[in-house]
Amino acid sequence: MGGLFGPSGLQTLPTFDFSVLGSYYQAQIQLRAPPATASQSTGAQDTVSFAPWDKKSDATAISRLKDALTASSFIDIRDSDFENASIDSEERKLFAMYKALSRLQALASRAAQDSTPEGELIGLSKRVKAGLGEVKSYLGDTSFDDLTLLFGKRQSKAESALTVARAPSKYVGPKLVSGAATSVIPGLTGTEVFTISIAKSTGTTDVAIDLSQISGDLSVTNVIDYMNAQLSAGGFYTRFTTNIFEGKKATDPKNYGIGVQTTVSERVTFSAAVSSPAVYVAGIKGSGAEQTGQLLKLTDQGSSVSTNFDTKIAPDSGIADVRATTSDSNGNVYVVGAVTGDLGAGIVQGDQDVYLRKYDAAGQLIWSRLLGSSERASGFSVATDSDGNVAIAGKVTDHLTSSAIGGGDDTFVTKFDSTGREVFTRQIAPVFDDQANALAFDADGSLYVAGQTKSAMASGVTNGGGSDAYLMKLTSAGSLDYVRQFGGTGDDRATALSIDGNGDVVLGTVEAGTAKVRKLLSTDGTSDPVWEVSLGSLGQGQLSSLAIEGGSVYVAGSTNNAALTAGGQASIVTAHSGGEDAFVFKIDDAGTSATAAFVTYVGTSKNDGGAGIVASGGAVYLTGSTSGNLQGGAVPSATNGYVTKLDSSGARVWTYQYENADGPAAARAVT
Repeated sequence: MGGLFGPSGLQTLPTFDFSVLGSYYQAQIQLRAPPATASQSTGAQDTVSFAPWDKKSDATAISRLKDALTASSFIDIRDSDFENASIDSEERKLFAMYKALSRLQALASRAAQDSTPEGELIGLSKRVKAGLGEVKSYLGDTSFDDLTLLFGKRQSKAESALTVARAPSKYVGPKLVSGAATSVIPGLTGTEVFTISIAKSTGTTDVAIDLSQISGDLSVTNVIDYMNAQLSAGGFYTRFTTNIFEGKKATDPKNYGIGVQTTVSERVTFSAAVSSPAVYVAGIKGSGAEQTGQLLKLTDQGSSVSTNFDTKIAPDSGIADVRATTSDSNGNVYVVGAVTGDLGAGIVQGDQDVYLRKYDAAGQLIWSRLLGSSERASGFSVATDSDGNVAIAGKVTDHLTSSAIGGGDDTFVTKFDSTGREVFTRQIAPVFDDQANALAFDADGSLYVAGQTKSAMASGVTNGGGSDAYLMKLTSAGSLDYVRQFGGTGDDRATALSIDGNGDVVLGTVEAGTAKVRKLLSTDGTSDPVWEVSLGSLGQGQLSSLAIEGGSVYVAGSTNNAALTAGGQASIVTAHSGGEDAFVFKIDDAGTSATAAFVTYVGTSKNDGGAGIVASGGAVYLTGSTSGNLQGGAVPSATNGYVTKLDSSGARVWTYQYENADGPAAARAVT
C-alpha cells in the first residue's frame, strides 16, 4: 500500500534525535546563568538544570498516541504544558518542536507494532504525512539562535558484544481464594491427577502430579509446595508461584492464585488424566450505554452443569457487543464483536471497530486486536484452523485497505496467525450493501464465507433482486477462488456455514422467509447442490447457526412456526410453547441425500431466541435468550441468557439460565 506504512510492516519509519534539542537547551541555560557565588546552593542551580521535556511524566503510550491522533496541530508554541512567564521565545520554540516530534514518534511506534491492523496503518500514514509536512514548514519559517535543524538520516549506532539472556516468562493464573494463601481452594477434592510436560532441547519429560499425596489442606500454599517439590526432584527450573491480587480499596481482602515461572530453556504444558467437557458461552449483559461483553465457562458434568468463570469484555468508554466465539485445538477461546470505545491497548478508528480477543482455558486474555475504518465496522463470525490461525468476518463502512473501493457496507475477511499478527485483510466492495455472516476453514486452509448482498459480488454473477445469499471461497492467502450467488426476487441471506468430514460445504439460508439447508461441493462454484432440505417458514424468526457431527447436521434459530417440520417429514420432540421459540432441527446426511429427522423447540410462553449451536460427543448445546423461565418458576424481570444441552434424540438434558444484576443478559454463541 502507498504511504509510510505497508501491510507487512513499516516501509519507512521516522526516527528522531532528541539529544540535539537537549544539548542546545542546556547550552543556552548555561550562557544565561549568572556566575556562581558562595551563597548559591546546589539546589538552586538544579532548578534550571533540565529541559522541560526531561520532567517525569505519567503519560502512557496510549495517552501519547491519543494526543498525537487528536491534536489540532503538531506545532503549538502556546502549549499549556510550558506556561512560565520567565521562559523566553527561544525555549518555547524548542519545546514546541520537541512536542511535535514526540507526537510523530508515538504514531510511528504504533505503526511499528506487529499487531497493528492494516486498516489502522492507513490512518496512521495520513497522520504522519500531515505532521511531517507541518514540521518541515515550521523549520523552514523559524530560525534558532546558533542552531540549525535539518531533516536527515541518523547514521551513528553502537552495538554491544555482550548478549543478555531473555528474562524468564511468567504465567499469571486466575484468582482462586480470598483472604490468605493458606485458604483451601474451592472445588478440589484431593483426587485430581494431571501431568506437567516440560520440553527441553534434549526432549520432553512428564512429571506426574497427584493431589492425594498432599498432607494437610488443599490450600494455595500447600499445592504450590507439593508441585514445586515434584519439579525439583525432576531437575527442572520451572516453578509455581503465588499470585497476589490487591483489592480495589485498602480495606478489601487480597486474593490469591497460582502462577507459573518458566525459564528460556523449558516449555511447559499441562494435560488432565480425566476431564469434563467445557462449554464456553459468549454474549452480552446490560443495555444501552451500560452494555458489555461476557464470556462464561461452564463444566458439563453429564446430567448437570457447574459454573467455572465469568469474564467481562468492556472498553474504556462506550459499549461492547459480542457476536461469535470459537476454540482451537489447544483449548484457546476466541471472541469477536464490536466496541465503540478503546479496548485495552487498541485505539478505535471510527464510530465502531471490530475486536478479536484470544483467551486461554482459564479465561486469561492472551491477546486482543482491534480492526476498523474511519466509520463503522462490525464482526459477525470467527473460525480457526488446525495451525492456530484465526479468521474473522463481518461488514465495514469506508476502507480497511488502500485497495478497497467501497460501496456502502462491505464484506471483509481478516486472517491472523496464532500470535495475533495480521496475515491478510480482504474487503469485498460491490456497488451496494453486502456483509459476511459466517465463515469456516477447510482442511487445506481455504476459507469459505457466507453472507448477503444487494448487488453482484463478482463478474459473471448476477443479483436476483432484493438481497441475495452468497458463498465465497478464498485461498489460504486471501485470493478469491469463486463466488456463487443465489436467491429469488425477495430478500435472501446466507447465515450459517460448516464444512463436513469430506470437505463439502453445508450452508444455511433464509430465502423469502423460508429456512433452507444445502450441501454444496467445495471444488467449484457452479455445481448443483448435492442435496437440499427446506425446513419451512420461520415467520419473523431466523436461522442462526448450524453444527455437524458425523452424519448429523443440527440447525438452530428461532421461529413462531409451531410446525417447522419440513412439510411433515420431521418429528416434533418437544412442542412449541407459544410466541417465538428457539429450535434445533436435525438433518440426517446420507452423503448424496438427506432427510429431515426431528425438530425440538426450546421456549416458554414468552419470547425466546436461539443463537449459537455446537455438537460434540453425541450432545448438542444451544444458546440464546429468554424472557421467560426455561426451568419453570417465576418469570425474570429482564431478559436472561441460557445454554441448554440436548441428547442426540433431541431430548433436553439440562438447562443453565442466568441473569444479570445490572439489566438484561443474552447468550449469542457457544463453543
